[in-house]
Amino acid sequence: MNNVERGRFMYGVRVAVPAGSDGHALLWFAFCPECQVTVNADRNFLEDCWSCGAPLPRRFNSRFEARVDWVLLDDVLLGRRRTDSWYCGCCGTENPIPDTSCPTCRRTRHSTGA
Repeated sequence: MNNVERGRFMYGVRVAVPAGSDGHALLWFAFCPECQVTVNADRNFLEDCWSCGAPLPRRFNSRFEARVDWVLLDDVLLGRRRTDSWYCGCCGTENPIPDTSCPTCRRTRHSTGA
């Protein structure tokens, strides 16, 4: 069982939501050198581009960040945490909460939650 699976088992599914001024978690993104789509820049997350399948470099020349809060999906769905959108951890697209998958890369909103 990896860390993501262990976290889901112990705490529940989490989803990345836009952070307020007190947000502390970061998602790092960069551009695929082959097709220029946005990809997660964490080397442990993706080895190949989700769009074109090209191998991603070990280090990107430039990266950009999204400040997020990781919150329990149940808290969002039950209204205990107010948010209108979630970030795809794979491609960085901001999506409305009712959408269960990212329209850009087709990943589910909780497939990337730690």
